[in-house]
Amino acid sequence: MPKFLLLPPTKRLHHYISPGVELKKMYDEYQKIEGVDLWRKHYEQMQEHKRELLEDNNMLRREIRRRMGGYLEELTIGELGDLQQEMEDALVEIRNRKYHVIKNQTGTSRKKVKSLEEIHANLLRALEFGIVVDDDDDGGYEAASMYANNGPATASSNDMSHHNYHHQ
Repeated sequence: MPKFLLLPPTKRLHHYISPGVELKKMYDEYQKIEGVDLWRKHYEQMQEHKRELLEDNNMLRREIRRRMGGYLEELTIGELGDLQQEMEDALVEIRNRKYHVIKNQTGTSRKKVKSLEEIHANLLRALEFGIVVDDDDDGGYEAASMYANNGPATASSNDMSHHNYHHQ
């Protein structure tokens, strides 16, 4: 099973492998022949990255424990003051976010109520003029809004036949 490994002057690796030959075995054979370790640098970088992540993780866990009231005896008076200020700032931020969410929900609810009140008023107007809306219509909103916007005096007979309305 022929295999070729080309290392031109550009130092870019080109490989040509026959079917049935595994690339890993070829790399292993190359390392053995050349006496180099292709993976060491990458492995060392991964180990360094892992160490940094573990260090960050430990620092975050320590901060969480302190904010939950643990290990406070290790802190100096200045660090305790800083922690208190951080907690107060976080509380302000949480309150602001809560008020923002409540404000958005209240605004959305007001819009929904206003829309429903408009639909109700339009349906009452349609009822006042003796208009009955068939079940295949969209619940009467379109008919009611047509009469609310144009009024029955300006609505053409075409509009009325289009929406399956019937006078009582």
